[in-house]
Amino acid sequence: MASLEAIEKAKHILYDEGTVIRQEVLGSGHIAQSKALPEFLQPVQGMAVAAGWSMCWAREGLERKTRSLLCLVMLAVLGRDHELGVHVRGAISNGCTKEEIREALLQASLSPSRQGTVPILTFSTLFRYQFMREYLVPCMLPLSRGRS
Repeated sequence: MASLEAIEKAKHILYDEGTVIRQEVLGSGHIAQSKALPEFLQPVQGMAVAAGWSMCWAREGLERKTRSLLCLVMLAVLGRDHELGVHVRGAISNGCTKEEIREALLQASLSPSRQGTVPILTFSTLFRYQFMREYLVPCMLPLSRGRS
């Protein structure tokens, strides 16, 4: 039978290591917001950090930059606009260029969503966040130039 003490110790190690990675990617402000969530949600948050950020993001095989682009595509296809801004910022901190982010979002905009519809990414999504207006929109504008 597994030792509950050993399991608790492992959970804390995974949570702590996952928090370090998450802070490097998303910033300390995001970590503070997560820790301010209601007590009821903290176990779910802890599991997401331990499993997602420690056990997945720490794996070899994909660079963080690639993992960020994959997250952007998944969030866009699923219509999770409220999370997109946080992960665009994370992609930038992971070294993604404007052009790489643009291409990932454009690719996602042509992919069928869960509901079988095409989730065309709108400028309203991008304009929701100041940094996205300043960082991404200027590199996307050339796409519409030169069309009649």
